[in-house]
Amino acid sequence: MPKRRESREKRKTKIVLLFVLFGLSCASRMPPPGKPDIDPPRISILEPKNGDTVSRVLKIKYEYRDKSPLSWMGIYLDSKMVFSDSLERDSVLLKVDSLMDTVHSLYIEAKDKWDNKARSNHVEFYTIGGKRRKGKDEGVDREHKKSQRKSR
Repeated sequence: MPKRRESREKRKTKIVLLFVLFGLSCASRMPPPGKPDIDPPRISILEPKNGDTVSRVLKIKYEYRDKSPLSWMGIYLDSKMVFSDSLERDSVLLKVDSLMDTVHSLYIEAKDKWDNKARSNHVEFYTIGGKRRKGKDEGVDREHKKSQRKSR
């Protein structure tokens, strides 16, 4: 009888050990055949900085880092793609004189040769010299001025 208990305990230990080894082997990331790079690129916006104020033209300076070359990048302004390209550059100029004078959000998405994707940091900046806000806000300002005149 004691031999059977030992053999059962050994079996349990072996099974647990096999599961642990199998789990560890699956945890390491190996690239699939024909795709040597599985790490996403790194892209970060260097200019403009958070809180910057710009007028007419926005210079977007960014840094792309990866083992593989860039295959595509897109610049998003207020969550809408405004520029895309497949060339590696370090900066892009965008006209912003048609934007409303308010705060805007900017980020970049990039994809390397092996379809690994990345998104940059979000940057918020202000524009001046563009379109003025019309409509409800402007009407409220006029009504406020009228009420101030009447109270005098």
